[in-house]
Amino acid sequence: MSRPWFDLTTGMLLLACALFAYLLTRPPALSESPAASSAAPAPPDAASTAPEAAPPLPLRYFDEVWKRPLFNPERRPPVVADKPVVARPATLQFSLEGVVVSSDQRSVLLRGRRNELVRLAEGVSYQGWRLTAVEVQGARFSRGAQQLELRLRPTENP
Repeated sequence: MSRPWFDLTTGMLLLACALFAYLLTRPPALSESPAASSAAPAPPDAASTAPEAAPPLPLRYFDEVWKRPLFNPERRPPVVADKPVVARPATLQFSLEGVVVSSDQRSVLLRGRRNELVRLAEGVSYQGWRLTAVEVQGARFSRGAQQLELRLRPTENP
């Protein structure tokens, strides 16, 4: 005998699916009556519950950031010139890329002739030029009687 396409098992499954779909799509029931919601307490003042700001961390906690800079494709820090360079180029072979002025550090970032970044502290020489002063917008260099002042290029806003 052939079975009818709609039997009791199929009907029960269809009914269960319809009930499940109804339960999923119905709006949630209110847990309290409208009269009780009018007597709800006021929210606490936002200023009184805000946490106090923590003091800034010392720079030594960020050594890992310096060891693996985010915007350097090789993820290696720039070369640091620790001792004076004796070569005296005929033309200027570096450009000023950045300035670091803080309470305990004054240094500049220079881009050398091979497109490498060099961090130079105040008083140290690079390619024969001694960094004599670091300012917020530039730096001053000297080589013998020659004086040189480099300024940061203004950034263009997109």
